[in-house]
Amino acid sequence: MWISTEEEPINWEAKGQERIIQNAKNILRTQLGEIPYDRMCGMDPALKDIPLQLLDERVQEEVDMALQWEPDVRARNARWRMKNNGEVSIEADIVVLSAG
Repeated sequence: MWISTEEEPINWEAKGQERIIQNAKNILRTQLGEIPYDRMCGMDPALKDIPLQLLDERVQEEVDMALQWEPDVRARNARWRMKNNGEVSIEADIVVLSAG
């Protein structure tokens, strides 16, 4: 299942696998340092400013590091894509290891 850093509404009633997937999406949307008392959770904001050739090399590593905060998810693959407005979106093909 592919997830991305694209914004979407939070389902406050999500349970089981749906909640785990939502947690993984939220982690990918979080920047390092954004969460008080857990400054290492999230994606490196420097990814937005590096040359696209280097982004190819770093995106999988960054996604793997960020998803350590959701132990029931593993990323099989990660990639980036350029949105119409010029911003970069990060996408990850995840596997849910348990239903929570």
